[in-house]
Amino acid sequence: MIGGTKQWEPNTYPDPRTNAAKCNTVEHSTLCDPDRILTDTWRQTINDNIAKQTQRLLNVDVQYTEEAKENCTMGNVTDVRIFVILARRINTTSNQNITSKDLTTFGHDLREAFGLDAQPCKNYILILGVELAKELYVWTGSDLVFPKDRMNTSLSQYKNMFLERNYMEGLNKIVEEVGNILVDPFKGPDSSTTNPRIPTIKPASLTLTLSLPGSYLISTPIYPAYPRMRPRETFFGPFSNSCDENIHSQHGASRFSQLRGRMPEPLNFRQSDSLDWCSMVIP
Repeated sequence: MIGGTKQWEPNTYPDPRTNAAKCNTVEHSTLCDPDRILTDTWRQTINDNIAKQTQRLLNVDVQYTEEAKENCTMGNVTDVRIFVILARRINTTSNQNITSKDLTTFGHDLREAFGLDAQPCKNYILILGVELAKELYVWTGSDLVFPKDRMNTSLSQYKNMFLERNYMEGLNKIVEEVGNILVDPFKGPDSSTTNPRIPTIKPASLTLTLSLPGSYLISTPIYPAYPRMRPRETFFGPFSNSCDENIHSQHGASRFSQLRGRMPEPLNFRQSDSLDWCSMVIP
């Protein structure tokens, strides 16, 4: 990997739709890699995959939430777009390491800068990878039907690629899996039929994270307000003990012991301020 050390801000980060050259991509792309994190070959491969998934979605009946149908079924609605946004470093609130708050703030502000949530139909997927943060975030537009459980399962399938430092292949697989989910949101991982019992997320945005090399990640949701949907974010880092109690109560002592038993110490917990998510991480 090559590139500089520019600290990007949402209002200075280039939009691949209007600044392909600065994004090191081709015209009409939704991939942006201004720091040249990807090799030229992988950048072309991932860009081709984005185009392939976008074309697939033109030939299927993309599922939208009930609230969005009027806005998303009109003839002038833009096609579903999959953005892959990469940066080596982003501007932070301090001189310390990039925090989860820095990442989520950057993602939210970038969506605003790109005008994604201002569209009549919010039918985008935004994948944000920041190399120095060692985290990958995925946001979905609020109008798309996008089952949380399906995405969790999909991300976990490719975790080993990141742990083995196959970043580029792992990123390409995630782009492909995003396309698979949008083509058939309720198809189970081991089934060819739809499963209507899988809950559908309808937040303003859905944020999932996949830890990059340096940590082994398992995340589990806490449901104090379920099924009331709101934006969900997963945070990783030094954790508090409150999640320990939540996982124990939500999943039972046997499941908790199973999770504890399969991973070496140290194992700590943390939950988001909104108490929506809890994560377990081994540094």
